[in-house]
Amino acid sequence: MVCGMIFDTFNKVFNHSSSHILLYHSTFRRVPSDLFGEIHNVTPDEFYKQLKWLKSHFDVVAVDELLCLKDLKGKAAITFDDAYKSVFEEALPILKSLNMPCTIFINGCTLDKRVFWRDKVRYIINAALVSEFIESNKQFCKKNCIDENNFYRRTKHHELNSIEVESLLDKFFKVKGIRLELLSYCIDDPRILSSHDLVSYGSHSYSHYVMSSLTKEQQHEEVVKNINFFNKHNIKHSQIFSIPFGDENSFDDTTIALLEQYNYKGFVYSRNRLNSVFKNKYASNGSSSIYFSDRYMPRSSFSSFQSQIAVLKFRKMLGFHRVRL
Repeated sequence: MVCGMIFDTFNKVFNHSSSHILLYHSTFRRVPSDLFGEIHNVTPDEFYKQLKWLKSHFDVVAVDELLCLKDLKGKAAITFDDAYKSVFEEALPILKSLNMPCTIFINGCTLDKRVFWRDKVRYIINAALVSEFIESNKQFCKKNCIDENNFYRRTKHHELNSIEVESLLDKFFKVKGIRLELLSYCIDDPRILSSHDLVSYGSHSYSHYVMSSLTKEQQHEEVVKNINFFNKHNIKHSQIFSIPFGDENSFDDTTIALLEQYNYKGFVYSRNRLNSVFKNKYASNGSSSIYFSDRYMPRSSFSSFQSQIAVLKFRKMLGFHRVRL
């Protein structure tokens, strides 16, 4: 109780020294056994507590609006990646009841009835099939240093072409006779998409592959196929792009060039950081017109969420941005 009061006081004092973009994934009341242990989940009850606190301390706006502001001080935005069905069933009613906007970043492949490939990885782990997968793909796994301990992490490494990894996953599932449709936890029907004024949609690429692991042509397809999906269903989509996996190694200059080509105004990382009071323009081998912002994934309980924010602020003040939380 005392610690909570201390953290709350600290947060009130420093709220206007930065801006917050929260990144949620799923909001299951109970995480399915297929996904357990490897998915970022905040239950509806804890989600409500976090949002109610956020609303009392910040001006919560849509992420597009936030990145258009010159001064981000005291602003916050709520985002979701991957479009899990639980977000539509559990999170959106809470957001609407609190009159808070959000942006859901979608992988168009799941709306084309494909199972999200990271859920295939989670299933293999939870079904204790990792060693069997490695044995079935011995040469590939040896070449790419994949073992039972790093399977989840290595399968999303930027040096491994994600398309090739998913192809091996699908072959393994076919040989095992596992029905992929049973793993359809992300949105798979465009009719579910809410047309509420508080809800906007953005691109998380078509397949959620590690962009930097792909060829230029493959990256182009990942960007364009999602744009075509939005146009086909007459969905006005965000001009902010959510980078799959969202760290410095998960995209490259080709990705940025494509975002500029297709008129995106900015992109969001997933590096568990706060933002400064001013927006930042991306620059690598030259100048870019693309702005970017950081996000953080709220911890699963309200008390740990409070302490997380305090720690994030303290580390930002000291310049310790790269410490993983």
